[in-house]
Amino acid sequence: MSARTTLWLLVAALCLAAALWLAEEHDRRAQSRLAQQTGNVWPRLGPEVSLLSVEAGDLRLECARRDGAWFIEQPLRARADAARIERALSLLESLPRREVITARQRQERGLTLADYGFRPPRARLTLRVRDERRQLQIGADAPLGGGVYVRTLDPEDTVIATSRDALDLLPTAVDDWRDRSVLREEPERVARLEIRRQGGAFLQLVRAGNAWEIRQPFRERADAAAVARLLDALFALRVTRFVWDPPLPAAPDTAALAPAAPDEAYGLVPDMASARFQVWYGADPVGVELLLGKAAEDGSVYARLRDAPSVFLLDTNDLAALEVDFDALRDRDVFPLEPEAVRWIGLEQGDRRLTIVREEDGAWKLTEPADYLADRPAVEHLLSSFARLRVERFAPADQTNLAAVGLQPPEFRVRLAAGPPAPPPDPAAAAREPTPPDFDTLRIARPAAGAADVAAAFEGAAFFFYIPAAPVSALGTNACDPLLYRDRTLLALAPSNVVRIAVASDRAEACVERDAAGTWVSNPPGRGVVAATVQAWLELCANLRALRAEAHGAPDLARYGLERPALAVTLGLRGDGGIQKTVRLGRAAPGGGRYALIQGADDVFVLPDDVAALFAQPLLEPPAPGRPPNTNSPAAPLVPEL
Repeated sequence: MSARTTLWLLVAALCLAAALWLAEEHDRRAQSRLAQQTGNVWPRLGPEVSLLSVEAGDLRLECARRDGAWFIEQPLRARADAARIERALSLLESLPRREVITARQRQERGLTLADYGFRPPRARLTLRVRDERRQLQIGADAPLGGGVYVRTLDPEDTVIATSRDALDLLPTAVDDWRDRSVLREEPERVARLEIRRQGGAFLQLVRAGNAWEIRQPFRERADAAAVARLLDALFALRVTRFVWDPPLPAAPDTAALAPAAPDEAYGLVPDMASARFQVWYGADPVGVELLLGKAAEDGSVYARLRDAPSVFLLDTNDLAALEVDFDALRDRDVFPLEPEAVRWIGLEQGDRRLTIVREEDGAWKLTEPADYLADRPAVEHLLSSFARLRVERFAPADQTNLAAVGLQPPEFRVRLAAGPPAPPPDPAAAAREPTPPDFDTLRIARPAAGAADVAAAFEGAAFFFYIPAAPVSALGTNACDPLLYRDRTLLALAPSNVVRIAVASDRAEACVERDAAGTWVSNPPGRGVVAATVQAWLELCANLRALRAEAHGAPDLARYGLERPALAVTLGLRGDGGIQKTVRLGRAAPGGGRYALIQGADDVFVLPDDVAALFAQPLLEPPAPGRPPNTNSPAAPLVPEL
């Protein structure tokens, strides 16, 4: 072989080697670029995806994101299931790259894109990410590993084997990606709800702060928990099947020519609808209305939204939760306030009136008909009896004759409120707008003998209901007697402030006082002091309470044996003014106890018998035998002038 030939062969070999190296380097670099990516078919898409379209067989579906929500644009216009689309995008991001087949490798294997199922592809998914359009083509099933081939139309024209999860991206029909929720806001945003039923009453519910009110068919407080359950059931409705949608117009200017919805055939015109639910959100003046129509052959119900033409089906089991009895929405708590929030109690019986007010320090005070401290246990017993009253049953809505059930006029009026009644409205304003019921004031009929419940109604309301009779019967025939709620505390003296005790009866007198060392001694001296009696009296007078208040307003004291009492106990207190408190004990009261009063006051009480007996205990020990008591020391008067 000549040198020239050898040289040419060498050059040809070098060129071939260079070509092979370049090809391998191209593949290596392509593989390197792919390896530098996330290991998935596509890198992370992020929230910038604004369009997603799917082509698979006869299905052509296009969805667009607007203002954070997804909408179907083709082949119809409807709201899309955002969660379903977001799951599809998330799945698209996570498709693994199991095998990468470059164009050169396909050429070396003698294979074309058709061999991988891309002439034509099984499906196309097209995305718009910012201003860039991306496409994923899905081809044939991979023979090994249970995967499927996909293409991303990258510059290297690679085919990628990935998991069969790629097939889960594909909807089988447009309805797969449609939003099946009927109402799309949150129940907490509802400010008003109206319900109309064929042949039934119109119901209107309005949110008032944190509470709900019934405004129609009459005004009343609603049960907030029951309304919340109703709203939850309404917002939980899901479309079981889409029945009819208007076709897209061929051109924007032909939209008015689109066929109207066959509403009458489905019973979905307002005057034919079996039920209508309308909700308002916040200050929205329009609201959203759901119409329920005829029953379908499978038992489900045709429905549509008033301002949307699509007709769909709802499950009757879901609709059953909306068949709420009107009384179930009414608040069965008679008074809206918790007992701790009540600061004003009013009680009327006939022409007598009683008013009790809670002071800033929590003490209760009678302000009408008399003005004095009220007895906390008695007031709180009254409060607890009525504050937690529950409605036993509601009268039928067509029964509005209050006089027939003893409510016009009522036997009692009970008011529990956070403050005094508001002034009456201006007559002109009241003529323009009816005054709402006063839900703080309850009218109550006279309980019938042996009856378990009694009729009651809110002031200004035309409807009535029944409450337990027991707490009403306990009010008796003299419910507004202020003495029932008069503070029964006669004395509340700190024992350390008492420096002198004197007792006088029709048989004897005795007196003890503290000396300079604080020891109790007799006055006049010479007698031993019964320390147990002194201690018992001091403890008793620290909180001397009566069984009841008997009379008020300068009564005839002789009637109670108090004009010249059988026993008087005087307690001298520290101070330069000679302050003292005297308890007078009179005759025995019918039914037990003993009449008593505080000197200078005009209220007569009944003390328990054991308290009266304690005051009768000897204060001094008997004098020593054969030793007369010392009467030489002058002593202050034991008992004030009787």
